[in-house]
Amino acid sequence: MAIPTDNYNQSIIWKGKDTLEVFTLEHNSYGIVAGGMVMCRAGNIRYKTILEQDWTITKLDIYLADYPHKHLQINYAGDGKWVNEYGIEMPELDGCEGVDLSITPFTKSLPLKTMVIGKDYKFKVVSIKFPELSFHAIEQVYQNLGSGIFSYKNSGNTNPTQLKVGKSGLIKDIDGHFQEIYQCHYT
Repeated sequence: MAIPTDNYNQSIIWKGKDTLEVFTLEHNSYGIVAGGMVMCRAGNIRYKTILEQDWTITKLDIYLADYPHKHLQINYAGDGKWVNEYGIEMPELDGCEGVDLSITPFTKSLPLKTMVIGKDYKFKVVSIKFPELSFHAIEQVYQNLGSGIFSYKNSGNTNPTQLKVGKSGLIKDIDGHFQEIYQCHYT
């Protein structure tokens, strides 16, 4: 299921096992800005992504609201290369196509946008751990099972997790780990 490409904005509240997120998405002719405020045991975490029209993340900012000195910014420099906020290359992330933030279902929505039913898709992504803001590259495998249902697992894990996608093309439920409890669209 593709994420709509026309101009729109939306807000979603996702409830996780130990989290609550208020998420917003702005989509216009210049690009896409998406982010959220996540309340969890690690503290209050604010993140913002800047995406191209094809839903490729070009910039990620993460702030730990309870610890103002803790901040992470990574930028996609093209050709599978990532740089930090100072423009210094991060070779440990070479080849990564996106990011996965464990605190939100949003980043798991992004790889789903062009998948056909029944085929496995492998993505190398930047996985970020909270509250440390440590990161490393991992491979993830997704499969479109049809009717807005996908499976997902980290490479090496034999137990896939089921993802359910709503009409907006964003995650509605992740095997009970995250659930959409509110959504609204506005212009």
